[in-house]
Amino acid sequence: MSFNLSVKQNINKTSLLTLVENEIKTGDNLLSVLEKREVVSLLTLMNPNIAKILSSQNLTFNVYSENIKNIEKSHISRVELIADKIALQMNISFEERKLLKQGAELHDYGKILIPSYILEKENELTKKEKSIIKLHADLGYELLSSTSIDKRVLMMIKNHHRSADKNPDILGQILTVADIFAALTEQRVYKITYRKEDAISTLEQYSKTGLVNNNIVTALRNI
Repeated sequence: MSFNLSVKQNINKTSLLTLVENEIKTGDNLLSVLEKREVVSLLTLMNPNIAKILSSQNLTFNVYSENIKNIEKSHISRVELIADKIALQMNISFEERKLLKQGAELHDYGKILIPSYILEKENELTKKEKSIIKLHADLGYELLSSTSIDKRVLMMIKNHHRSADKNPDILGQILTVADIFAALTEQRVYKITYRKEDAISTLEQYSKTGLVNNNIVTALRNI
């Protein structure tokens, strides 16, 4: 697999990284910066693990910025809101809520390297396609691991589809519940749309098997 950065892009390596770091520290447009092809290319070049993950499913490098744009105003914003409401219900500190917000904002960032035709497919995914989509958590983690993003945020990104016992951080567990609830209640062509009560009941069933934290599901119900 090859990555082509122009000479100009190579010269601007420092400025690109500075732009990313400034947004991490102070900006409200972090996803807009991270969606840029040259930024994704640079982050990929800085971490050989990304090439290995892509090649494990015979994927070539390509940047699908539209994937993030399509979910930023719908799924991502809903997950942020739900996660923050749960955190407030559980008396999570303001500083931790800021970390949770960033984790929610970035949890699906790895989808920028997942082919759009898979994410936009209107009928049932094949086993192969499901395996490819599952890569997004590790891809997001690896893409951002070269930046100064807080380690807890990175682990939220990496673990947001894992069961509670493999995702021990309470912030990560909150993000998982918010993500599942949002996904269940959103309208998507390939699945039924759950009523809120049915989605919470489903999460309560998940909590009985240890997939999610029951205290967090209770906090969601109490919102």
